[in-house]
Amino acid sequence: MGAEAGGEGEERHVNITAAVVREKEQPFGIEEVELDEPGVGEVLVRIVGSGVCHTDLIVRDQWYPVPLPAVLGHEGSGIVERVGEGVTKVAPGDPVGLSYLSCGKCKNCLIGKPTYCLDFYNQNFAGARPDGTNAYHKDGEQVHGPAGHAVVAGGDVLCGRRQCRARPQCIRPR
Repeated sequence: MGAEAGGEGEERHVNITAAVVREKEQPFGIEEVELDEPGVGEVLVRIVGSGVCHTDLIVRDQWYPVPLPAVLGHEGSGIVERVGEGVTKVAPGDPVGLSYLSCGKCKNCLIGKPTYCLDFYNQNFAGARPDGTNAYHKDGEQVHGPAGHAVVAGGDVLCGRRQCRARPQCIRPR
């Protein structure tokens, strides 16, 4: 992972390798993209293991209309590299598991049922962060990413609220 500082007023980013979908029902392409440094409430994770979920395939095929191009993936595990402002549940060096996002504020989230989040679709399939910005870029182009994060081949991911600490013996870096 290579962090690069932008000029004054520019955001910092990490260069990563990711599987990107550019067109409906087309194969994933392996591309170099830029990933923003963690913002408020975000975590940068070095991916150790990942999976491909059926959701990734139906998003690729546009059964869920996520804006393209997109970096997909939401199942993974890894080690926290850096944390953004306000992150208190994990710290650099912590092993984590990654999953879907939820708002954390609706009645279902507040009673411990985040899979029934009333804002689940927007949290996971809007193709951007909750504030509408994108963490992924390529040559000035916005690259979308559902689930507030996407597991990527280059070993790094930026994610929001849904990181779960894992037992260290479950995640073994190479």
